[in-house]
Amino acid sequence: MSLAILLLVTAVALAVGFALGRAVERTEARAALAMGHTAAAERVTTYDEPAAPSALDVYAAPSPDPAWVTFSDAPARGTRSTDLEAQSPAWRDAMRAVGARLDEAGVRGVVFAHGTFAGTDPLSALSAVDADGRGAARSLTRALRKKTRAAIDRALGDAGNFTDAYVRLFEAAVGAGAANGALPCTSFVWSSENHHVGRVEGALGLVRVLARHAELHGTSPGPRLLAFGHSHAGQLFALVTQLLSGSVSAEAIMDVARARGLDVAALRDDLAILECAHLDLVTLGAPTRYAWAATPNVRALHVSAARETRRGEVRRADWIQRLGEGRSDFPALDARTRRLNESLGPALEGTTAQAWGSNVLVDYGARGVTAWLANGLGHAAYTRADAMAFHAALAVDMLYSRATQRPWNSPPTSV
Repeated sequence: MSLAILLLVTAVALAVGFALGRAVERTEARAALAMGHTAAAERVTTYDEPAAPSALDVYAAPSPDPAWVTFSDAPARGTRSTDLEAQSPAWRDAMRAVGARLDEAGVRGVVFAHGTFAGTDPLSALSAVDADGRGAARSLTRALRKKTRAAIDRALGDAGNFTDAYVRLFEAAVGAGAANGALPCTSFVWSSENHHVGRVEGALGLVRVLARHAELHGTSPGPRLLAFGHSHAGQLFALVTQLLSGSVSAEAIMDVARARGLDVAALRDDLAILECAHLDLVTLGAPTRYAWAATPNVRALHVSAARETRRGEVRRADWIQRLGEGRSDFPALDARTRRLNESLGPALEGTTAQAWGSNVLVDYGARGVTAWLANGLGHAAYTRADAMAFHAALAVDMLYSRATQRPWNSPPTSV
């Protein structure tokens, strides 16, 4: 019940943030945002395979329509423990097979990124203190960030959150199927602030983590990295594509990096490393907000909860995902960040559909109010440990199977 209350509070907070965000907007900012919608929409493009794909790019191109999949927790883990040896033999075999397929596809690292309100500064309070610029204040906020993340981990567990235990279990389970017995996995933690600047800073940190993974394996041939992003981590992924493409949005992002005193030269070095890598990005319940840039070495898979009605129609079943779309951001506490958010809006906003990559709709089977609340208003199912094998298999089947081998069927009728 505590989880249900927490999720309801989150939903209410999003609604309040929506109202506050609209209240603090200036008239000229709204006009600029409207212009930004048109510009950003023009940047959205569907994925095209390179004319001469390398050995790592021979997999199926995205399908034009969403695939429809019914969730299954088979094979069951048979335990609540996150120790590999405690899992059922069938579950370990399934994850070992996933590891073998990842290894065969050339995947050399897996990164998990949580979404909004699951990080180190969900309400932007610590960032406002950091803006003061005093050394003592920054030391205090660093300690508080760690405690905040630890408290959120305890409160949420694996409900809409990638815990360290989840990532370690995934690493051990798929590593058993890799040729060398290991596949490095990383939990990427960011502030999870619910506004543009927070997400931009998160994307810059993600670039660094991905580049470090790529560096471990050299750049010839370029390593393949797989990343899972829950909720607004999908916006971080979109921003990474903008940075890699060198788009107009990339310049706006660089301006934020300079304003925040970040090492722009090091960031450019990291981007140069990633330009030689192959990135496969899987979003889980990500709201459609930022445009994805056309980036030849990036592929995307978007997973969203859905359900079939009695009339055979398909309806979205993730209410938090829906609330996260549009102008649902929280206003930052300090004036400087608010000004940066206003300037970033026109450059980042503007997409109304996940047009880059493949889309998959999953029926998680939650029916009734009790099940819906337990499932985090449709937003918690993606990161459950009991759903790990399902999502891992879904990712490898959609990303690393040839078109003739993909088992997913079409949606029943409409979306």
